[in-house]
Amino acid sequence: MPQYPDRPRSPIALTTSVLGGGAGSANWRRLRFVNGGSVAKVPMDIGGLPGVSGFERLVSAGCDRGRSRHRFCPRTRRWSGLSESYRLRLKRAASRTTLPLCSEEITFMPFDIDKLFVDCCSKIEQFAQEHSDETFYAFAIDASMLCFNSIEQFAQTLKKYQSRWDYETRPIKSLAEMTEEDWLYNEFALNLAEKYSGLDRSDEKKVLEVINKCRIRERAKGCKYLTEESIHILRENTGDWAYQGFADLDNGNGFNSQFYNEHYYEAMDSEDGHAPNTAYAIAMSSLIERLQHSDVFRVLKLTDDFTISWVEHSY
Repeated sequence: MPQYPDRPRSPIALTTSVLGGGAGSANWRRLRFVNGGSVAKVPMDIGGLPGVSGFERLVSAGCDRGRSRHRFCPRTRRWSGLSESYRLRLKRAASRTTLPLCSEEITFMPFDIDKLFVDCCSKIEQFAQEHSDETFYAFAIDASMLCFNSIEQFAQTLKKYQSRWDYETRPIKSLAEMTEEDWLYNEFALNLAEKYSGLDRSDEKKVLEVINKCRIRERAKGCKYLTEESIHILRENTGDWAYQGFADLDNGNGFNSQFYNEHYYEAMDSEDGHAPNTAYAIAMSSLIERLQHSDVFRVLKLTDDFTISWVEHSY
């Protein structure tokens, strides 16, 4: 059975929905914790803005390890078992509820989308001032990194990979020609030959024969960086972009590193390696949508197929 993370001490509400009653009844909102915590009902008027600061105070008290026993359900991925003292505090707070019943749903986020948007725009505009001579085909957010790539830089990257393949598969006349990178490239083939064919590593002629046979096979397959599929993958991979991380989103401008880490670990624990419903995923989707509908990229030269996205890694 997989190991589940320790329950966070201060869950933060992600979404709420109204639970109403008749006249004179308490108006409640059901809050779902971003970190997969319990679903709890809280009164609407706790802490001023419905359910935010006061809710966090109550939840912090209720989820203290020493005050309640919580169990994690692998099927629902939720914690259960609120303490009696916590329930009593919620009940007392509910008796003070005076706000009218509302029908809309409110979203609370640990990421400040407005601040993130302003910060992104500022950093994009600054970047544009330094790269006015390039034409860009993509922008992406990768973790907390802002990333760009241009057709000029991609052409250089593609040429580099093609040249590297040509170099790594060249015929070797003497082991003296071998660089450290060459040895690393052919180490797997040498290990196989040693294990299954009894290769003697001290026999230079035999070692050279194994290396060149391996390189002949690779050249027969052809350079993958000449195929349309591999070129497309390379073009879209932010790890190979010239301007990956030209700037970062930071906690002082609306980002939340803690909740990005929770997104990362939830994706690691999931069956398909994705976590599309975390606070980070929802925040980045919202931020990208804001950027897509803005004119911030007008300060750059763009291709007709310019894309704006965030990178959802599969772990």
